[in-house]
Amino acid sequence: MNGVVLVSGIPGAGKTTVSRLLARRLPRAAHLESDAIQDLIVAGGLHPQEEPREEAERQLQLRTRNVALLADSFFEHGFTPVVDDTLGSASRLDDYLRELRARPIYLVVLAPALDRLYFGAIELGAWRQDGQGIAEPILAERRAKSPPRVVGSRSHESGALADYLAALGPHAVTPMGSSLKICLIAEGAADLYPRLGPTSEWDTAAAQAILESAGGRMIDTAGQPLRYNSKADLLNPHFLAFGDQRRDWLAPIRSSRGRQDRN
Repeated sequence: MNGVVLVSGIPGAGKTTVSRLLARRLPRAAHLESDAIQDLIVAGGLHPQEEPREEAERQLQLRTRNVALLADSFFEHGFTPVVDDTLGSASRLDDYLRELRARPIYLVVLAPALDRLYFGAIELGAWRQDGQGIAEPILAERRAKSPPRVVGSRSHESGALADYLAALGPHAVTPMGSSLKICLIAEGAADLYPRLGPTSEWDTAAAQAILESAGGRMIDTAGQPLRYNSKADLLNPHFLAFGDQRRDWLAPIRSSRGRQDRN
């Protein structure tokens, strides 16, 4: 395939997973995840919706420009760049069309339809319904499997996540690219989702409600439950989602911090 593939969709649509699978099926391809490019800024970085908005917008445009430069470089060396990014408006697409030199540009918009419904209520429970079938009750796993089943995405593993998983010990990772990771924990199909990178409140609020209705928890790295609409911005802290509440899932974080302090 000649050109650049731009994969977009709503948050949680599975852009990262689909982009990586597509790139692997091509003879020569590179997967470029825009969030990973943003995370190269280790001091002074701002994500969309953060204040001051003007600076956040400038950094968003910088991210687009850097992704485009990297995509053009891969293209010039015979690779098909597969870019995944959330294009919330026509102007964001215009930014890519302006910055990218490579042509043609293929636009893929994901609109997933799993035909699956999760719902629940605290103290009543949680359920999963597939299609027109009968809703079945779900429960988070009370005793984590050995090794624990971790959901996450290896394609944008941060240094903090790599340190956490190393300190966690033996584990099995299922790569996914959407907030359905939390719902997998709610139905007992996974044990842990460590999110040690940026997310927004709208990414997690509904899934957290399902998880807690199913008996699981979501906590920040200080051990406190995630709360919403309680601060000026809508960004979440780093968090852990899990079912087994007897296990100390924060221990790997303390271990990683201890090693950093000694160094």
